[in-house]
Amino acid sequence: MLFPLAIGLTGGCYPASLGAAGATLAMDYCQTRDNASVGWKRPGVPKYGEGNPMLGVTPTPRQVDAYFVGVAVLMAAAQLMPQKYATAANWIVAGAETVVVVNNVLVSPGACGMYPL
Repeated sequence: MLFPLAIGLTGGCYPASLGAAGATLAMDYCQTRDNASVGWKRPGVPKYGEGNPMLGVTPTPRQVDAYFVGVAVLMAAAQLMPQKYATAANWIVAGAETVVVVNNVLVSPGACGMYPL
């Protein structure tokens, strides 16, 4: 999980938004990587796949890693923008990723140890 480290190294100028974006991205990465590592098959779970069109329906663990490294680079670059724009970008990422993480839990329960309540 390289991207939280890359995000953290950008300086932490906007801790709340940066932390929220980093945490939700880390959860999405963990879920997606876990699903890829089991070949997108979980016992007792109907057929499912990745919803991100940039990754394809059943990306490999290596493809997932490469994608999230790219996301980390973009997030690090976003921190170079003026504070108000960087903070806004972080909150947008955190909001979108929260929706993705919740959907992942519902579609593929057990991925990365996360189950619906």
